[in-house]
Amino acid sequence: MFFVVYIILCFVVGTIGSSRKIGFGGAFLWSLFLSPLIGFILAVISERNADIAHHKKLERLAELQVRISSGTMTEADKAALVKEDPLDKYKKAVHEPTVTDKSIAWIIVVIMLSIGVYTCSAQSSYMNFKIENRDAVWQKVYEIEMDSASLANTIVNRLKSSGYIEQVEEVDGRIVFNLKDFIVDYKKFGGSLMTTAFIFSNGQWQAKGEASVKNGKFRMTLIDIRNNTDLTTAGVGLNGTSYSSWSELCLTKNRNKFKDGWKGEIGMLDRAFYDYFDFKKAQVSKSDW
Repeated sequence: MFFVVYIILCFVVGTIGSSRKIGFGGAFLWSLFLSPLIGFILAVISERNADIAHHKKLERLAELQVRISSGTMTEADKAALVKEDPLDKYKKAVHEPTVTDKSIAWIIVVIMLSIGVYTCSAQSSYMNFKIENRDAVWQKVYEIEMDSASLANTIVNRLKSSGYIEQVEEVDGRIVFNLKDFIVDYKKFGGSLMTTAFIFSNGQWQAKGEASVKNGKFRMTLIDIRNNTDLTTAGVGLNGTSYSSWSELCLTKNRNKFKDGWKGEIGMLDRAFYDYFDFKKAQVSKSDW
């Protein structure tokens, strides 16, 4: 999508340049290799073809004036002088109603900024994963009809009763815990042993977790997400266990955006975490027996 809009903007700038000395090709190429905004600036500072033609006509008029003064003016010169108003086409070219260069510049700036904001947001977050301090963080807000105290108590009890959670503590109004040896049920999400990455089919997941509670809402956050994969049973011809940081796997080298080729794996892990922490599915009794 970005590439298509970018090329369209280059064509728009090329069209602007077609009526100037830089020409369509020059304006288009500068826009393509630098940016449409820079190409536009180069196009508008380039002299208009109408201005060039007008200057040539003024030079011709000055030459004819010299000939009139010297008495060397020919019949052909008189015919050329009478034929048309040398300023007529120039006036039309300058004053013909068109979209102003200033308006076009603002349109290009707004479009480029919108694309930039969209691209940055799309690259720094995907589904319920986002990048914070060069780390891939999972975060999801759930809604449930329950007061804060009851909800916090419910979350603590659910975490303590889970086979994948340990070291549950309440610290400064937050519930912190460790996720350990979490197994993704890849078949539940449409995967198969042959088509699923072995970090899911043979891997276990660890993370540091935090739950924050408000009236009717709780937010689950997982950081420092890691994967341990049994390579011996993964069918890759290796032995032992592979220990990998999730951020190293799913983020680019600079850790400023998610890898395009990992969107499927990111989506599967996101659905697994979302389903596991969806405590609102449980029916909580408020009675004390």
